[in-house]
Amino acid sequence: MKDEKKSEIIPQDSTEENIMEKEKKTTKANKKFNIGKIILIILLIILIYIVLSTGRKMIILNNLSKNVLTYINSSNAYVKISGDLTNGYEYIEMYKKEDTIKNFSKMNEKDVFITTIETPNEFKYYIDTPEYKKLRVVNDGIHQKEIIENPIFYYGTFWDKFVIAMFTKIDTDKVNGTDCYVLSSSDTSAFSNCYGTYEGKSYVEKDTGLLIKKTTLRDEKECVTNYEYKFNENTDKDMEEPDSSQYEIEE
Repeated sequence: MKDEKKSEIIPQDSTEENIMEKEKKTTKANKKFNIGKIILIILLIILIYIVLSTGRKMIILNNLSKNVLTYINSSNAYVKISGDLTNGYEYIEMYKKEDTIKNFSKMNEKDVFITTIETPNEFKYYIDTPEYKKLRVVNDGIHQKEIIENPIFYYGTFWDKFVIAMFTKIDTDKVNGTDCYVLSSSDTSAFSNCYGTYEGKSYVEKDTGLLIKKTTLRDEKECVTNYEYKFNENTDKDMEEPDSSQYEIEE
């Protein structure tokens, strides 16, 4: 009986070691829990920031896309595009009055002028060079309805708009004294054609949504395109076409 009682006695040192081991485990568990809680809080803060930031951009893009439609659908508008244009143009002037659209453009560093007159039923292409004058008439049923570029890449379902806004970078700047939003893509692989056509920026007037300036990166060179507008000022004289009797008609 004495031996059995002795075997039941637990050494004091062993008991203290067990308690200390349990405390260590508890401390480690608490540390892991606290670290996990901190990580969760940080992730929650990041999520809230993304949602609020994206929501703000959604409001801006939505307002711009609504405002610019008024000008895109205008029945009397003028726009001049100049700067680093593609296809060798020095500048392009476009006039719209009701169903007629007139384009006048000059080729870069050449005395070559091109005038087009477009109606729902006919397209006339006048080319004027120092060597010759030619006219081509096309009846292909293709009719350009707008002359003003829509710089706001914003459409689709709510989720589509949320994703577009999330990957759209919006800054502010002034162009010739005009307050503008500067739109660019934060993910060029997914939205390389959203703003600036290539990797670039679109400077959009805050009040109207009109594109004022566009910068693009071509062959590692920054190219700048400028836009000027007038509305409700085009007259019949502005829409006059060249004297066709002076041009050789191409078949």
